[in-house]
Amino acid sequence: TPSDAVDYTGASMNVPLTVTSGPLASISVTSIAFGTVYQGSITTKSVNVTNVGTAAMTITGPFLSVVQGGNSNEFVEVKGCPKSLVVGKSCTISITFIAGPFYNPQTATLNIMDNSPVNPQAVVLTATVVDPVAQISPSNLYFSPDKVGKATAAKSITLTSVGGTALSISNVGIAGANPGDFSESGNCASKTISPKAACSISVTFKPTAKGSRTANLVVTDNAQSSPQSI
Repeated sequence: TPSDAVDYTGASMNVPLTVTSGPLASISVTSIAFGTVYQGSITTKSVNVTNVGTAAMTITGPFLSVVQGGNSNEFVEVKGCPKSLVVGKSCTISITFIAGPFYNPQTATLNIMDNSPVNPQAVVLTATVVDPVAQISPSNLYFSPDKVGKATAAKSITLTSVGGTALSISNVGIAGANPGDFSESGNCASKTISPKAACSISVTFKPTAKGSRTANLVVTDNAQSSPQSI
């Protein structure tokens, strides 16, 4: 296209182009986040592969590969695609994450190998494993008989974080048949306890009526067994 219209004249021509039909892969997602899961849990997620090209697509993978900071051994392919995918058809690849005792973020890459021009198709896999476990000692408290309206000496309970990751306590309270006869205090509520660390809870009994009085100390936290009750 000339800028000097006096000395130059534009010209055009037709050039024939030959395009060979071929496969083209399209994937439903480029990343799969398994989220935060408990140790020992098994989670399965999927990605769909579609041949949007004009010829059959040959699939030779997929393969799981490690990326920095990850442990691909915890990601397992449990369902794959057929070796050949005709035009317009889709298939599903299912990946399972088996949560082991590795508490740094787990990452891997699902590489879907095929004869598409853009190859492989990569899907980033991520997961974070947690293992908060609460241990309460003793498992029950018994208060000696006392007069109505008179408070007993406080008794102590120790809450220990015995899992692989921190224990986050959201609430400590009294429930059960006679919650008004018992009160609790201490340094556990709304606290995060590192593994092998502990906090204490004091419980006092002050009966409001005669007879047997019972209640439960309830601890709500992020452990799988939450809430814990004694």
